[in-house]
Order: sequence, then structure tokens, then C-alpha cells
Amino acid sequence: MAADDTADGAVRACPRTGRTRAAALAPGATRPSDALTVFLAAGVAWLVPAAAAGTAAAVTGDPDLRWLALHFALLGGVSQLVIGAGQFFACAFLATEPPSRATVRLELALWNVA
Repeated sequence: MAADDTADGAVRACPRTGRTRAAALAPGATRPSDALTVFLAAGVAWLVPAAAAGTAAAVTGDPDLRWLALHFALLGGVSQLVIGAGQFFACAFLATEPPSRATVRLELALWNVA
């Protein structure tokens, strides 16, 4: 029996914080960090063409490429990171179940297509 279990098997909350141990995830269940990881990967994927366009703008001096690099970096890369981190911290703060893998894929597809 763990230190925070009672004799009847119920888990008691910490007297200082009121929190209990994290609930065990079912095998194959979505972890809270899965959405963060997917959006992080998508954000980094957008930063690669942003760096390429920025390098091309520096070499050629074309102001359109500079704006394209800025567009890729901010609207593609940074916004993906903000969405993923926001969703992760909202789930953690509200102690809700993370969204399903299908929901995360749909969010990612809609954000990148629209």
C-alpha cells in the first residue's frame, strides 16, 4: 500500500495542495503531451522553409522573399507551437482528458490547409 492510500483503498489528497496522484492511462490512450509533440514537429517543419526563404532573401536581396520567410516563421511555425502548447497547458490546468489522436490530426490539418 502506498503512503497516500487509505486502509479502504481510496486515494487521499495531499493536505497542502489537494492533489492526488496522476490517473493511470489506459494502454494506447492519448497522453497529454502527444498533441504538444505533434504541433511542435509541425512548427519546426514550417521553420525550415522560413530559414530557406530568409537565406534566399539575404542572398538575392528580394524583399518578397523576406516577407515570405516572415510569413512562414510566424504564421506557420510559431502559431503551431502556440496552439500545441496552449492545448497542452489547458488540459493540464483544467485536468481534462487530452483530445483524441483523430481530433489532433484534424486540428493540425485544418490549421495548415485553411
